[in-house]
Amino acid sequence: MEHQSQHLVPQFEEIYKSYYERIRLYLARTVGPIDAEDLAQEVFIKVSASLDTFKGNSSIYTWIYRIATNLMIDTMRKNTVSCDKCYLSDKVLFRKEESDYCTDEFRIAQKEMNECICSYIKKLQPNYRIAIILKEYESAGIDEIAVIMNVTKGNAKKILMRARQKLRSILLEQCSFYYNEQNILACEQK
Repeated sequence: MEHQSQHLVPQFEEIYKSYYERIRLYLARTVGPIDAEDLAQEVFIKVSASLDTFKGNSSIYTWIYRIATNLMIDTMRKNTVSCDKCYLSDKVLFRKEESDYCTDEFRIAQKEMNECICSYIKKLQPNYRIAIILKEYESAGIDEIAVIMNVTKGNAKKILMRARQKLRSILLEQCSFYYNEQNILACEQK
């Protein structure tokens, strides 16, 4: 039986190839690219050292993201991280049909809005920031967020709901949303 379970757990090289870039980007979205590189290396050192004890109680995906999240939280607590720039705009928050991406105006407006929203996501408390990034940028489900953040499913829902409410109130307070002359949703800081 033990021999079969070893076949279910991928080899480290496979895990590294599948997850390293995703983890590095996830970390960069919170702590910036310089600290993310170092943290990603630490994550995979821990993964390598712990792979033989992985019991499969969660997926490899949530296990690795939980390791990354714990290291990221430890780093943020030490206040050794300063992330002045946004590294969230590699994915879009406002999805449109493929044809809408053809216009330069849309791409510019979307980039500006993502940068604006990103700047406010960075100001959220760490657990809110992590929940938003996991949901909106990593496309994690509530069950995965709960495992990654080491909370119950109910608490994951509450954290995400509160994070969205906080972000929404900040955006409404700080930004004016409107449709520009091309009828594209845009925002401007107040």
